[in-house]
Amino acid sequence: MRSLASEFLRSAGYSVLTARDGVEALEVSDRLGGSIQLLLTDVVMPKMRGTELAQKLKACFPSLRVVYMSGYLEQDTCSGEILEKAIVLMKPFSRDALIRQIGEAFENKAFAQVTPE
Repeated sequence: MRSLASEFLRSAGYSVLTARDGVEALEVSDRLGGSIQLLLTDVVMPKMRGTELAQKLKACFPSLRVVYMSGYLEQDTCSGEILEKAIVLMKPFSRDALIRQIGEAFENKAFAQVTPE
């Protein structure tokens, strides 16, 4: 899923960084500093949930936009309140749906202000 989403985004002209899990994503963000504008993360990942990763990155980069992916959101009770206020892309998704959601995240200033608690 990670490589397919990366391919979709690159083909639309976005610069993409990838990470296997939340821990690696934090390491990548430490190396790159403030150049990360949007986080596309799965809700459920190894080592760290997507909502936890978003919270940690938003603490460092308050203007970071976040788009969550999930294949089974209805079963995700841990992050319900956070995800109600967020852009969530349900899997499986098409290239067009992904590009549209990413575009909406960049256009909608309100989503830049959503901070996980």
